[in-house]
Amino acid sequence: MKNPTRYKGFARLIVAMAIVPALMIMSPPAIAGAIATHTVTFNPNGGTGSMSPEAAKHPTALSANTFTRAGYTFASWNTAANGSGTPYADGATYPFSASATLYAQWSAIATHTVTFNPNGGTGSMSPEVSS
Repeated sequence: MKNPTRYKGFARLIVAMAIVPALMIMSPPAIAGAIATHTVTFNPNGGTGSMSPEAAKHPTALSANTFTRAGYTFASWNTAANGSGTPYADGATYPFSASATLYAQWSAIATHTVTFNPNGGTGSMSPEVSS
């Protein structure tokens, strides 16, 4: 008669050999690594200053704009330099589902000039400009 214990041990070994590789595939480090980190870089698009890139794996609020541009106010961010892409408000949540460059969008500050006419009088005054 054959030893049944001998075959049970062999069967356990076969099952273990099949399960261990499967567990290694599904281990927590492998699952955690499945979510990629994406980076957003900020382009001043005619402005000046610097901003550090931001990296995340999940939707996260963007840092507030720190770029400046003389004669303009910051309006928003956009995935296209000419503003034809996807817009994002300052501090808006970015999905971080892909890396991207966000371009600053600027609005010109309206200026008004007042000139003075002496209307027959003498003397002169420089024009005044205000926004």
